[in-house]
Amino acid sequence: MSRTEHIGSFRRPLVIGLAIGVTIAGLLGWWLGQRQKPTPTLSGEPLEVKLGTLASENIPSLGEWQRKGDEVIVISPDRSRIAIAGHDELVHLFDVGGREKWSFPIPESYGRALAFSTDSKMVYVGECSMDGTIYAIDVSQGKKKWAYSVGDDVGRPAQNQAVTNRTLDKCCVFALVASEDALFAVGTHRDRRLTDLPTGARVVNDILDTVLYAFHPASGKLLWRYPAQETMDTHMPYPVYSKTLGHVVGANTSYWREGTPVERYPNGSVRLINTRTGVESCSYRIMPSWTSFTSIWYSLSVSPNGQFLSAGTTDGRLVLFAVKEGPFLEKVWEKNVSTLLEISGIPIYSCCSDSIVFDNGDIFVTTSSTHAKQTGAGIVRQPPGQHPDSNTAFLLDRHGRTLWKWKAPGDIADVRAHLESGLIAVVVQHNYVGKSLDASGFYFMQYKGGKASSIERLGSLQLSGISTSGAMSPDGSFFSGIELPIRLADETLMGAHKLHIVPTRFLADRSADE
Repeated sequence: MSRTEHIGSFRRPLVIGLAIGVTIAGLLGWWLGQRQKPTPTLSGEPLEVKLGTLASENIPSLGEWQRKGDEVIVISPDRSRIAIAGHDELVHLFDVGGREKWSFPIPESYGRALAFSTDSKMVYVGECSMDGTIYAIDVSQGKKKWAYSVGDDVGRPAQNQAVTNRTLDKCCVFALVASEDALFAVGTHRDRRLTDLPTGARVVNDILDTVLYAFHPASGKLLWRYPAQETMDTHMPYPVYSKTLGHVVGANTSYWREGTPVERYPNGSVRLINTRTGVESCSYRIMPSWTSFTSIWYSLSVSPNGQFLSAGTTDGRLVLFAVKEGPFLEKVWEKNVSTLLEISGIPIYSCCSDSIVFDNGDIFVTTSSTHAKQTGAGIVRQPPGQHPDSNTAFLLDRHGRTLWKWKAPGDIADVRAHLESGLIAVVVQHNYVGKSLDASGFYFMQYKGGKASSIERLGSLQLSGISTSGAMSPDGSFFSGIELPIRLADETLMGAHKLHIVPTRFLADRSADE
């Protein structure tokens, strides 16, 4: 079987823990769900669905870094639907058999964020555009139910402003997170204006005006916004919701700016916002290390029991907090999972990227591809080599000790998990520093807690193109991911624009046959 046909690199023994942890829990739950509500049939084999043709400017090249999240995919809570916000400025809805049910045009630009309502009756999309609009779409008919423009609050690009970047030069709905009682959204807009420095001087810098919102899921009524009257002057890119805590957790994020300006909402601040009132309950600031700022992007995670919170920074640090009654955050430890190094006189580093914290305080964490240290506004150099800790997954215990380590064969683009069973999917794309495409695909593994916590690798679905993002079904019964074609040095295109649907039981069936 070739590397593009389906599965490679399965080893023995693979399925005992998975069969017990996922096949029984996940698939029995899936079977019971079938009895309760008819859903489209998902066969036991991986399914490929051809998506629309991409414009040339949206096809990545082998030697360039592909931004995570350029296409977004989510799975409905009832496991019957898959939604994609793509490069074609449409939202596509599929059933789990790969049949497209409808598409919804995004009027001004492209979808940056997606979420289903908890009852699976609505799908929400947030766009990056002149207005930054959130659309609530009826799942059954594909019709708009309500809309809200964050541009009214965070500002809009000037009509004559050249919009060159898909995210930062626009008014953008950066994230959407749904709960039973509210839809949480992050709206942001980059603006250039005078900023105050600690020295008293004033210089022009890029400021990200940001608001965290809570809307009524069905009507779109604004329940609250944080801050209530003003905007944050730093980003809050990917907040997480904890039902156990009754809070949304967000982190203020900055990037390189001239002279380290004074911030009203300082970078590196992890904030717990009450979901009923929109009032901040507590915050903790992770101070900068070798950079002049702290950025926290994809790495916020709260354990299901609400007792632990993890946060990773772009300068390579991971912090574990204990969530105490109140609530308030108590730092347990801070550790470098990647450090600043020099190659040929150029400082290089790897970010602490995704993290997943479990109920016992164990953390599954990944690092990013290699980056060269930025030395000025807009000055981003190609790294001269690969950082030894780049594109690596670790399992750490609650004391910060490394229990397991895996060097991914390409750049880690995304991580999705089903916490109840411990099933983890790691999305691996091309290695842009090494210009290698050999190992792009979806890699599956399982976390096993206990006195001797460990990770068992289950197998991988290899792709011809590159994988960019994925989603795990709420019951762990299947994974869905997006493939993009990639342009090689000789302008040849490898791979295709596809939706992949991988049933969990395929992993069990496959490994049982090994």
